[in-house]
Order: sequence, then C-alpha cells, then structure tokens
Amino acid sequence: MNGKRIVHIVFILSLVLVTGIAIKPASANTPLHYEEPVNSFFKVINECGYKIIEHDLGTLKSTFWFDENGDMSEGHQRWDITSTWSANGKSLEFKWNEPARGWFVSYHEGYIVFTGSVKITLPGQGVVSWDSGQTTYYLQRNNHGEISIGDVIRETGTYDTDWSAICAYLSP
Repeated sequence: MNGKRIVHIVFILSLVLVTGIAIKPASANTPLHYEEPVNSFFKVINECGYKIIEHDLGTLKSTFWFDENGDMSEGHQRWDITSTWSANGKSLEFKWNEPARGWFVSYHEGYIVFTGSVKITLPGQGVVSWDSGQTTYYLQRNNHGEISIGDVIRETGTYDTDWSAICAYLSP
C-alpha cells in the first residue's frame, strides 16, 4: 500500500528533524518526548485509472534516546493518524495502527521496524484492504549526522488490496 511507505517516510523525516534539533537531553539516558501534528496530502498510486488523493491527519508521538556523544541511538514512535482517500467527490476513511521502533547498532548503521496493520472497510462490502505484518528497513547515518532509509531487509505479513472494490466505490 502506498500510504504505508509514506508514513515510513514521515518516520524518517522526524528522525532527521530530531538529529537537527540543537536542544538535546542533558543526559544520554534522558529521553526526548515530543508530539508532531500530521496534516499531509499525497497522491495514491492505484489501479483505478483516476487520481486518488490521500489526506493524513493526526499526531505522531515520539520518544528518542541519545548516546553519550549526543547522537540519537534509539527511537520509538506511535501514530494516531486517520487517512482519507478522496476522488470524484467521494471519500473513504481509515486508521493506521503501526508503531515503529528504530535503533542504531553503530554510529553509521541501524534499523527501523514497523509492526502493525492498516484495514480499509467499505460500507456493505466489508474489508477490501488489509495490510498486516512487519517491515524492517536498513538505516544509514553519514558523518554529518544525516539519516537516510535504506533497503527493505525483511517483510512479513499479509498485504492484500481489492482495488476493484475501492475503484468502484470512489468512481464517478
């Protein structure tokens, strides 16, 4: 699902934000907690043949830990995000349940693990999209402290979307 990848990107962007924050905890063991509002629009890659726009609205809650050098060593995030797909004057709403945990095994290398589910239900039709599982990405941090997401290392679970039902529901 395209939205899953987008939220993963939001996680990475928040990691980049935190590593750029000048105010860091006084102690390496003191975590930094913050909440970030999410209000974003994206084009959904789909099989319908028309444009679907995703609107993500909610809160990203984060906790980050730093090592003795002040570099982020671990982070946990939880989404409270509702997504709305809109096309042709119609809309479809669903919630994310996908907490994440990221950590570095050295200054330059780390991992992010996303575990959770996203379920889309249509009135009178039931569940038409069910993404449930775990995805692990490789993280890299350069000498300037900038973090980037790497390849998918492991992906398990069920990722099933009935585009014909979604397309019919959102069609003109």
